[in-house]
Amino acid sequence: ENLSKKIGKKLIVDNISMSMNYGEVFGLLGPNGAGKTTIMRMIAGLIKPTSGVVYIDGSNVVSDFEKAISNLGVIIENPEFYKHLSGYLNLKILANMYHDIKRDRIDEVVKMVGLENSIKERVRGYSLGMRQRLGIAAALLNNPRVLVLDEPTNGLDPAGIREMRDRLRELAHKDGICVIISSHLLSEMELICDRFAIIDRGVHIETKDIGMTGDNENMSVRIEMLNAVNISILEKILSELGVKPSFISETNIDIEQSREMVSRVISQLVRAQLDIVSVVPNKKTLEDYFIEKTGVN
Repeated sequence: ENLSKKIGKKLIVDNISMSMNYGEVFGLLGPNGAGKTTIMRMIAGLIKPTSGVVYIDGSNVVSDFEKAISNLGVIIENPEFYKHLSGYLNLKILANMYHDIKRDRIDEVVKMVGLENSIKERVRGYSLGMRQRLGIAAALLNNPRVLVLDEPTNGLDPAGIREMRDRLRELAHKDGICVIISSHLLSEMELICDRFAIIDRGVHIETKDIGMTGDNENMSVRIEMLNAVNISILEKILSELGVKPSFISETNIDIEQSREMVSRVISQLVRAQLDIVSVVPNKKTLEDYFIEKTGVN
């Protein structure tokens, strides 16, 4: 609520308010220097806000730190471990820092992140993806209700990214955890997030559901014909409906209209005995939407 952070004379985060829910993956999007990591550090209590308050499950991170942080698991930047020790021993050392984490819980988080076959190996032999998974296991040790991950897919190969995506969505949707992530990979954020907030130069631009990046009133579609049709015939049908295409050829028509008008165009084309192969929505991608809102290209 009303979160701000000033370092020297520079305002890094400017009066941001937003909420994240249990059972969802929430993305923080923004260009480099937008303030995403600073927000995550304030959520984790690693730095204090200049003004405003962070609440985790109703507890103030500053005034009620221990209670608030007991509900939190966090990885800011890259997870670090003792490389000469096994993954299991690293988790055991971390578990000893908590009050009551037993061996069963360590085994449980290892299984959750899919490291059963390599947890007894030394960390120095782990791939980057395995270290990332071990980091998530460490963040989950205390059975948190909120998981904060800064660039969790950074440096992973495509298979590792997909595995990480599936794991985080499972944690949110199956286990009811609130997962908060940041990433520069907008195409990946579109696949993993339920909602996202755009941050630009420390300002909260907006928060949206991932499926609502387009115009809610109009839809953009491409209508494809089976056979080539004289363009003048297509233009006449559209003109009678008062529709101006954004693109037209002998086999394709692109229009942006209300759902009702799109339906009427399709009906008129069918009445004219034109064979339609497909009607494909031209959905605005998260990347398109992000660039539109921030001007970053």
